[in-house]
Amino acid sequence: MRAKHLRQGLRGTRALAFIGLLTLLLAACGPAAEATATPSPPAATAAPTSVAEATATPSTPGVTAPTATPTAAPTAVPTKPAVAQPQRGGTLKVHLRADPASWDPGKTPGSARDVRKMHNTVFQQVANLQAFPDSACSMAPVPDTAEKWDWINDTTLRVTLKKGITFAKKPPVNGREMTSDDLVFSAKYWIQYSARYEALLTELTDVVAVDRYAVDFKFKVPQPGFINGVLTPHYGSVILAKESAGAKGDWTDPNEGSWIGSGPFMYKEYRPGTRASFVRNPDYWKPGLPYVDGIDFLVIPDVSTRAAAMIGGKLDVWTDELGEPVALMLKERPGMQVYQCPSPTGSLRIFPRNDKPPFNDVRVRRALSMAIDRDGMIQGPLSGRGMWMAFWTEVQPDRYSREEVPPELQKYLQYNPSEAKKLLAEAGYPNGLAVTLNYTRQYGTPFNELAESVSAMAKQAGFDVKVNYQAYALYQATSTVGKYDEDGVIAKPGHYDPYFELSNFHSRAIPNPNRGYISDTALDKLVDDFMAATDTGKTRDIWRTLERRMIDQAYLVTFPNFMWFASAGPQVHDFYYNAYIHYYPASFGEKVWMAK
Repeated sequence: MRAKHLRQGLRGTRALAFIGLLTLLLAACGPAAEATATPSPPAATAAPTSVAEATATPSTPGVTAPTATPTAAPTAVPTKPAVAQPQRGGTLKVHLRADPASWDPGKTPGSARDVRKMHNTVFQQVANLQAFPDSACSMAPVPDTAEKWDWINDTTLRVTLKKGITFAKKPPVNGREMTSDDLVFSAKYWIQYSARYEALLTELTDVVAVDRYAVDFKFKVPQPGFINGVLTPHYGSVILAKESAGAKGDWTDPNEGSWIGSGPFMYKEYRPGTRASFVRNPDYWKPGLPYVDGIDFLVIPDVSTRAAAMIGGKLDVWTDELGEPVALMLKERPGMQVYQCPSPTGSLRIFPRNDKPPFNDVRVRRALSMAIDRDGMIQGPLSGRGMWMAFWTEVQPDRYSREEVPPELQKYLQYNPSEAKKLLAEAGYPNGLAVTLNYTRQYGTPFNELAESVSAMAKQAGFDVKVNYQAYALYQATSTVGKYDEDGVIAKPGHYDPYFELSNFHSRAIPNPNRGYISDTALDKLVDDFMAATDTGKTRDIWRTLERRMIDQAYLVTFPNFMWFASAGPQVHDFYYNAYIHYYPASFGEKVWMAK
């Protein structure tokens, strides 16, 4: 029965995937494939040289190739053979899925990954996400423009900038030094325009310059998640020079000269539908960097065209929407580098409306959880390479593994359609329950395949699930404020940072962005305690208690996690894949070099 419902749910998807893969294979057999016949050797790894590299604590190391069996966690990156010293010159070619909808760092939606790539070549952040050879999948924040940060008391975070950081030598900034005034101005700009920070900034009372390089962020209550959630590069928390604002007082038009940052590259031009070009900052404050002359971001919406461009050497780096079939195909090309990391956001999760019938009844929520065949998803849409997830992704070190989930809770995470039907009947739905699953195709592979598999498997458990595909803007509005029908649910990915994510489950977050309208005083206390805890042992204990409650009450339904992939051509050296590379690490491209 399991195989039957998976075949039914995935038949159309696999047909489309086969057509796409066939197109890719045909492209691979063409003349363009000759470009990779004699690849340069891969880049050498080096011991960390900076304070940040030496002191950072990696979490999960990276992997260079997919495995043939289900993977619980990635393995170490193999040591690469030694090569010559980095060479200067060349233009790194990176793809864009589409033209940017917005250019302003503070106003750009967090999901707009394409413009984030460009932000992080020109502008820099307080913190970076660790992306070093021995910890390519790490989510540990490390200093970028910051020299250090310290909690000087429970409610005051002091960030001290490095001395000697300069903006690019372009008017009106003209290469002046970055100071605390720039960080204060930028922080207030993010806060003003970034509703996505609301949960983490609710308790922020002030941002104050202490001296030329130090800034205090003051809170009403302890906020240990502020660094991960706000100061890292996945959202637009870049440091801006106030005088570089455009005519409208913002950074929406880079052609006005407003895109002047402290990063390794400078904006050159943008040709809609074609490319955005950036050139080397000759006065970059890190001596000798970057190595390449520039970066061209090429607008290539079509996956097949992207694959052909990678094989033909017309594209050097590909990260977004590089699904597993394409990654495996590229891996077979001589010299092609393929990387993988567990999705740091986790997989899709289904959020039901917990405040209204039918999902205000825990029996209905538990039935929905038991209607999801997680093992079947791993073997079907995820081709055997998925990772079972009770509640949180591998990035959260205190998460429950499958074996650690208490026995009394295991049943709510196991596929049991007959028991699910019994629970529905007890809750007053002996003839089953119709459910609308609100979703968007924006997230691509394998999110879409997972969402599409739900209807067939849940049908065996008495749920008649119809997938309602929405335009992305409508979907975002729907998921943010819970505006979906009472018999409906919504499928959303998670967030790698537990402080950011857990704030969404607190009753004070209703209606935005508590997608499930969860209101549970016991859960509220656990979230509050977790947010304020600084002792790692205490944090772990709170986390485990909180996770047990989430599973027991089935406030959301998790799917298995999976790998994200990236690829770099054989001519690319010292490109390190970070699990959150969809937004790119800060200072992206500064150490990459191209073999001639």
